[in-house]
Amino acid sequence: MTTENQTHSAAPHIWSATWRFTFASLVVFGLWAFGGGWFYKNLGEGGFYLVCAIAFIGLSGFLLQPIVRQRVSLGRFYSAFTVAFMSYSVLWSAAWFLMRGKTGEWVGSIVGPVALAMILLRHTKTHTASLPLLLAVVVLHSLGYFAGDSLYAWVKSPSGIETLSRWAKPERNKLGQLLWGLTFGLGLGSAIGLVLHQIAAQPPKEEPPNAQ
Repeated sequence: MTTENQTHSAAPHIWSATWRFTFASLVVFGLWAFGGGWFYKNLGEGGFYLVCAIAFIGLSGFLLQPIVRQRVSLGRFYSAFTVAFMSYSVLWSAAWFLMRGKTGEWVGSIVGPVALAMILLRHTKTHTASLPLLLAVVVLHSLGYFAGDSLYAWVKSPSGIETLSRWAKPERNKLGQLLWGLTFGLGLGSAIGLVLHQIAAQPPKEEPPNAQ
C-alpha cells in the first residue's frame, strides 16, 4: 500500500528532486560567488555559462537518478539529462545573448524549461508531456529564477545595503548570488521533480513487436 501511494503521489518525487537539485544549484552558484571573477576573466561570459552547465549536469545527474532508478539506469539517465539540460542552457543563453534584459530572461524561462521537460521525457521513453505539466514547469522555474533575481537586486539596493550594513560589499554580493542559487534550485528542482514523477509513475511507451 505504501508503494502504491508513493507511485501515485507526486509529492515524494518533487521533494526529493527539489532538495537534490537545490544542493547542486548552491554548488554551481557558489562557483559564481567565489570564482566568478576568475571565470569571466579567463573564459568569458559564454565560457562560464558552459562551465556552469557542465557542473549542473555532473552533479544533478548523479543526485537525481536515484529518484527514477527503478525505471532508468544511471547511464541512460545521464544521457537523457545531458541532452535535456544542455538544450535548456543553449536556449536560455541564446535568448539572453540575443535579447538581453528582462525580455531575454522571460523568453529563456519559457523555452528552456519546456525543452528540458520534453526532452527528458522523450529520452526516457515516457509518455508525451501534457500542457498542464509544461505550464507548471515554466511557472515553477520562473518563480525560482525571478525570486532570486529580485533578492540579488535587493542586496545591491540602498535598502539592502542599509539592512546589511555590517557586511562588506563583496560579502553582500556573495550572499545575493547564493540566495539566487537557493531560489533557482528550489524552483527548477521542483519543476524537475514533476517531470521525474511522470517518469517514475508511468510505464514507458510500448515498443512495436518485431516483425517475424
